[in-house]
Amino acid sequence: MKESVRIRSSLRMAASAVVLALAGCGGGGGDGSTSPTTAKINSDNAASVASRTYSVVEALYSSGINATAQVKSADGSSVGGPSNGVRLNLAEFATRRLLKLEAGHTGGGPIVTKAIVSGADSCAFGGSISAIVNDADNSDTLTSGDTGTITFTNCVDEDGIQWNGALGFSNLSYTGSVAAPSRSVGVTFTFNNLRAAYEADSASVNGDLSVQAAITNFAPYSLDLTVAGTSLGVTENNWTETLTQYSARVFVDTSAGTYAYAVAGTVSGTDLPGAVTVDTPMTLAGRIGTYPTTGVVTARASDGTAARLVVNSATNVRIDVDANADGIFESSQTMTWTQL
Repeated sequence: MKESVRIRSSLRMAASAVVLALAGCGGGGGDGSTSPTTAKINSDNAASVASRTYSVVEALYSSGINATAQVKSADGSSVGGPSNGVRLNLAEFATRRLLKLEAGHTGGGPIVTKAIVSGADSCAFGGSISAIVNDADNSDTLTSGDTGTITFTNCVDEDGIQWNGALGFSNLSYTGSVAAPSRSVGVTFTFNNLRAAYEADSASVNGDLSVQAAITNFAPYSLDLTVAGTSLGVTENNWTETLTQYSARVFVDTSAGTYAYAVAGTVSGTDLPGAVTVDTPMTLAGRIGTYPTTGVVTARASDGTAARLVVNSATNVRIDVDANADGIFESSQTMTWTQL
């Protein structure tokens, strides 16, 4: 009996020594990596994380049907409504709306005269757009220093999208004109419950977005946007995300019919494991009106785990998972854009 007790005691001491040694090495794996069972991003939620991250990234530039608007006129639209739900396309949408004021109108009637003025226009298929503009230099045209607010009231555009809410602009710098070969615009936009709705789908936004835009007025027509902001809250149907401390670059070549954009920042919200850091190590690019054909978006959680969206084509994507935070994506799944 005494011998057996000594054996059991020795075994317990040996086991304790092994446990202590493993604890000193990071809990058994030896590399300090996050366990997949406790990982914030794992194979179970990676597709959801990638989907929600891409959705808020795409709010800055929509690859959907709304992106077919012609930069050369800072107006224009496409017929038939959005093919994949509502797309906010915030950077281009806000810039185009501002440029409508260059000709002294919100949509069809003159509003800019002297000092602080207001006016309203009817929208293509119902509702109205109103504007209050401070024409700072009494120039009767859009010039540096002007400020204002554009308000949408049940405004239905040519795409069948109904707009409500307000878009403010400030910190305006402006060079060139619509008649010149090119023009440039610097502006800070403020979204106040700006909401777009189409049939059962809706999307809304609150927050700020600053844009530096270089526009070519003659062929080849293009729009080059450098975007930055402190916070954008985006709600789409039942999901809400907030993009903070973000930056982006958007290039639209309407002559070639192509786009390219990249976004970086922090996203938090529905179906996300806390705040995730978003980056675009490979620019998203494709044909206007379709999903991207190339590009990579990564979302990394605070514990180092990550999901990576790799664009295979305009039809499908691959979702990679790093569930142990070792920097290696150890598993993946392929799905269509529609499934995502």
